[in-house]
Amino acid sequence: MKKIISTMAVMMFLTSSSSYAEFKSAQQIVPTPMLMLILKSDKQTYIADERVSLLLTVKNLGSQGAQLFDGPYLRTRVVFDNKEYKNTGGIAWGGPDAVPPGSEMNIAVELSAYGITKDMLNSGEHSVVVKLNGAISNALSFKIKEK
Repeated sequence: MKKIISTMAVMMFLTSSSSYAEFKSAQQIVPTPMLMLILKSDKQTYIADERVSLLLTVKNLGSQGAQLFDGPYLRTRVVFDNKEYKNTGGIAWGGPDAVPPGSEMNIAVELSAYGITKDMLNSGEHSVVVKLNGAISNALSFKIKEK
């Protein structure tokens, strides 16, 4: 009887220890906010040297706020004509630092903030995709025509 009780006590200890370990492990998991990124432009064709206007809608579908910044820079990356560019700054931001859960925010995407110069916006078709916190926007194509 004593041996059975000791065995039960050890089994209960092991069971409660593994449950506690699983609980602690679950506490350390931080879910990534679920984002939907929608990239839009007011035009499909631009004239050479014309400013390309892009608008990114960030929808937070998760239950936690989604951070938008690393220090002073927007966390976005732009894939322009199949090459990825990091935000180099230069654009002032007066909006909130995060998108609250269940809400959305519109952000103007200035290609110059990613090192994309006017020379790179040459005549022809171009494509842009925006990445943010693991989410990827739709691919947006536009044309540049000579003056």
